[in-house]
Amino acid sequence: MAHIREIKKRIKVATNIQQITRAMAMVAAVRLRRAQDRVMAVRPYIERMGTLLSRMGPPVAEQNPLFTPRQRAMNVLIVPITADKGLCGSYNTNIIRRTTATTAAIPQAKALLYPLGRKGYDYFRRINAPMAGYKLDLLRAPSLRQAAAVAEDLSRRFLAGEFDEVRVIYNRFVSAAHQVVEVDRFLPLTPPPVSGPALYPIIEPNAPAAVEALAQEWVKARMYHYFLEAAAGELGARRTAMDAATDNAGEIIATQTLAMNRARQTAITMEILDIINGAEAMK
Repeated sequence: MAHIREIKKRIKVATNIQQITRAMAMVAAVRLRRAQDRVMAVRPYIERMGTLLSRMGPPVAEQNPLFTPRQRAMNVLIVPITADKGLCGSYNTNIIRRTTATTAAIPQAKALLYPLGRKGYDYFRRINAPMAGYKLDLLRAPSLRQAAAVAEDLSRRFLAGEFDEVRVIYNRFVSAAHQVVEVDRFLPLTPPPVSGPALYPIIEPNAPAAVEALAQEWVKARMYHYFLEAAAGELGARRTAMDAATDNAGEIIATQTLAMNRARQTAITMEILDIINGAEAMK
């Protein structure tokens, strides 16, 4: 009987875990639909703004310091975007591994970290990695205001010469079960190539002022885009992880239920044998 009670306790624990993981998967699924819609809405905006800057022609872009590459990148800032919570599979681990590999691949330069998200910050603080700053609690409800604040801080420090290059490492959302780790050069800006000749349009009041305004907006929009991609990827990874945990709990419940039934049957058989042996002894 003690063995049966232990099995019942295991079944109860697995059932409780299954209820929790199923609820977490449902919440992640609901939030994922909204996050996915926001990602799909912002992607064309980012592409069109980059194309607009490219259409203005390289001579115009080269006049803005945000587009000016350093002759030699001696100080590189790496910005890994991780979640603030776990229970999302290998989502955070993939970002941390890619960040470590990226840092190791530039030994000729001084690499500093600027983690966005508690999981990345906790890990790199634990290993005493050099940091130039950090931000937490950004992905639960990504906002343009928070993204603009981070983008303005990075732009200001880049223009001040504190960093020669800024790279962002994030999970690009593909589907609920698939996220791809991307390393994107955030600064200096590089507009996407366009087919055909540059337009060289007439710009009022003047081209440098227009490029300056567009560049500032593009920097903020790109950081907001990173936030949305990372948030959607986190929710997708959490939903997949919780679905898998729910299935695993169901398998444990089924296995332990079968073991309990066998233990009960064995106990009943032993009791019947004891009764039969007792009856035979009384003859």
